[in-house]
Amino acid sequence: MSLNPTELQQVRSTPLFSGLDDVQLGCIEPGEIIEVPAGTVLISEGERSPHFVVVLEGEVRLTRTYDRQTILLGVIKPGNYTGEITLLLDIAWLATARVGKPAKLFRLGEEDFWRMLSTCRSVARQIFHTAANKMRNLEGYSLQREKLASSARWRRDWRMN
Repeated sequence: MSLNPTELQQVRSTPLFSGLDDVQLGCIEPGEIIEVPAGTVLISEGERSPHFVVVLEGEVRLTRTYDRQTILLGVIKPGNYTGEITLLLDIAWLATARVGKPAKLFRLGEEDFWRMLSTCRSVARQIFHTAANKMRNLEGYSLQREKLASSARWRRDWRMN
């Protein structure tokens, strides 16, 4: 599947791809644009997805379940993307991705994602930078959550004595 010229320009207008010249556009041509209604689960926590996704319109909400409680981790707005960490690390999704508002998404399969990284250096640099920041934020969130859980256990144990 290949993008038509109008779709190619829509994808190119996102911050990630805005610096590509006409020759480099080949690295995103194999992708596709899909329209997804609100409420649709793109991927569930623990599943594997072979896609890198850029939000063109609408929003995608990322949630994770802790102790039977669903926590909103973030909202992916137009121009932002997701799926890079699971592809880079070859891991299952750490969150559930659900469409919050009707969305138009640019989707690139795993093989084409890797081809894009190897042929479009500016895009690769941006993706690696973003992935590193997301991992740092996730690590900080996990540490903070562990401190809260430890504190709650201490209070519970203290009350029992």
